Amino acid sequence: MKTYLIALLFLVVLPGCGDYVSSHDGVSDDYVPVEFSFAAPPVPAWTPSTMGIYAELTWNGAASDLDLHLVSETEGGVLDEPPYDCYYANTAPNWGSTTATTDDPRLATGDVDGFGPETIVFTNPSAGAYRVYAKLYDEGGAGAQIARLKLWIDTVVMVDTTALLPMTGSVWNVAVIEYPTKTVTVDGTVTP
Repeated sequence: MKTYLIALLFLVVLPGCGDYVSSHDGVSDDYVPVEFSFAAPPVPAWTPSTMGIYAELTWNGAASDLDLHLVSETEGGVLDEPPYDCYYANTAPNWGSTTATTDDPRLATGDVDGFGPETIVFTNPSAGAYRVYAKLYDEGGAGAQIARLKLWIDTVVMVDTTALLPMTGSVWNVAVIEYPTKTVTVDGTVTP
């Protein structure tokens, strides 16, 4: 009787969160991680000639819903409360001139059924402090979510980071942006 060793290779693709490759020797129950890297993000609906703030949130769950928030700290904004939180319930707040929209942020892309992206575009921000949050609105039965946030200021990637949001209601305090000095202070705390 001949015994054969069959090598298996598994590829798990988590859109927006990169590729995870592991190998299995066909005999034991041990999986050996080989590589983890982030895939190229989708091309923003924005061009390099655009100035201002651009934030993009992606995550690994197919049925989950995460929300991207941009809060004006200068105006005393509070998470989940209009008018100084730009998010799904306040997609185009009026933060600057009452007669112009070019100085207002907008939720350019929203996603409620998994992976993202959610994007906020703020092409002409007033001088001030803006805080970026991500919130796990609904895990959709998928459990904890790995979220990725990329932040551009005046076409330069300033932040590219990830966090684990463990349950529905978890909030990731990503960073504070000081504009126009382009100072970014990464916080990174997650509260359940």
